[in-house]
Order: sequence, then C-alpha cells, then structure tokens
Amino acid sequence: MVLTYTIDPTAGIVWLRYGGVPDLPTWIRTMEAVFADPGYQPGLGFVIDRRGVEAPSVEYLRGAIAFMRAHGPEILNSRWAVVADNPAMYGMGRMGQALGAELPIVVEIFPDVDAAERWLRRQAPPRGGQHIRSPTPQHLSSA
Repeated sequence: MVLTYTIDPTAGIVWLRYGGVPDLPTWIRTMEAVFADPGYQPGLGFVIDRRGVEAPSVEYLRGAIAFMRAHGPEILNSRWAVVADNPAMYGMGRMGQALGAELPIVVEIFPDVDAAERWLRRQAPPRGGQHIRSPTPQHLSSA
C-alpha cells in the first residue's frame, strides 16, 4: 500500500494521499517524515485524501490518535480535512473526530478534495516559501 505526502508551504497545506490502506507503522513513518521535513511547521493544514480506499479499522484509528497525542507540539493548531467519498469512510472519520476530541487539532470531513482545500485556505493566511517534497521510497509503501 502507498501513502505519500507533499508540503505546499505557500498554501499552508500538507497533502497526504492514500493508494490503499497503509498499515499503522507505514502511517507513523510517513508522519515522522512530514514532521522532520524542513518545509513543515506546526499549524499547517492537512488534506487527508482517502478517496477510493477502504475505511481504516478502529485499531488503526486508535493507534494514529495515540501517535498524535504523543506528538502534540508537532500537530498543535493544525486543521485536518479528511476526504471521505463513501459512507464507511465518513463514519470512521466521525469516529476519529470523537476519539481524538482532546487533540490540539480541528478535524472536518468533506466529500471531495476541492471542498477540503477551500476550507483549509479559508482558515489560515497563505505562508511564504516554495518547498514541495515527496518522501523517499522508504516512507511510501507498507511491507
């Protein structure tokens, strides 16, 4: 399974694109790469593009939320726009909102990427910079 990211600091957005359902260790490695990327800074918005993939399991959500709890400074004041193109993904997105309610982030769920991006762009002013990067292959696929 493939999970990639791109950081657009001018727009203030981190794009996470799913090409299947990654296992939790792959997701964690990808998030660690995002946080270590020189273009990343706390407060950026995230588009979580899960179109065309199955919804995550409850265990996956709990593991991801535990990781985010442990990385509060890195996610502080960020906005997460989850793109859910089917009812199961929408339901799991809502569950993730509830399970992570105490996190220092705002999560909204959208039916398409355009709506998600519009919401993020309305929430924060554009930032300077031109850094756009995808992770190295070790951050892309699950074993």
